[in-house]
Amino acid sequence: MRNAATPITLIIIGALGLIWYFGWLPDVDSVTSIALIAGGVAILAMDGITKSSIVLGPTLIGVGIAWWLHDQYRMRWTLLISVLLIFAEMALLTAIALFFSTFSSSALWSVVFTLGFFVAGLESEDLRNFGDIVDAPFMAHIVSAIGWVVPAFSAFDVKLQVVHGIHVPAGFVLQTLLYAAIYIGVALAAAVGLFSRREFK
Repeated sequence: MRNAATPITLIIIGALGLIWYFGWLPDVDSVTSIALIAGGVAILAMDGITKSSIVLGPTLIGVGIAWWLHDQYRMRWTLLISVLLIFAEMALLTAIALFFSTFSSSALWSVVFTLGFFVAGLESEDLRNFGDIVDAPFMAHIVSAIGWVVPAFSAFDVKLQVVHGIHVPAGFVLQTLLYAAIYIGVALAAAVGLFSRREFK
């Protein structure tokens, strides 16, 4: 089956542009949210679970829901951004759990490895700067390398900024979402590669 993510996304963007330009429907925000959600569902339905659809489909659905909540309930964008980043963090954690489940014969070990990655990812910045507090170059290089390999889960936590009304830059949000998408793609590609080479008795 050919990848439907790109044409569906282009069709949605074109349709929204026409609706916005000609003013065919008064409530553009509702149409936008419905189109985004429908596009995400269509991508998942037509492509199934692939490396691109598992990222783009839920992302469109999440953005559509956030758009609708902002339009209907006037929820602050900063709060919706926090929810979107939590959603991306959970998607990343799910991809990592899927990766570990492909080569671990025990569900318990998959949970342990995933939990270990999550805890290490929360402290990834400290791990990267481990050499600043320890006078052991070899160990510092190993710990620093681990800090660069594990996902930086702490980057997705903007709850304090939301609570205190601090502006979250759009560039930071886009960079964090792109980081999650790339990491999810790599984890899923590795999981598919390992699963395809696995021998079943």
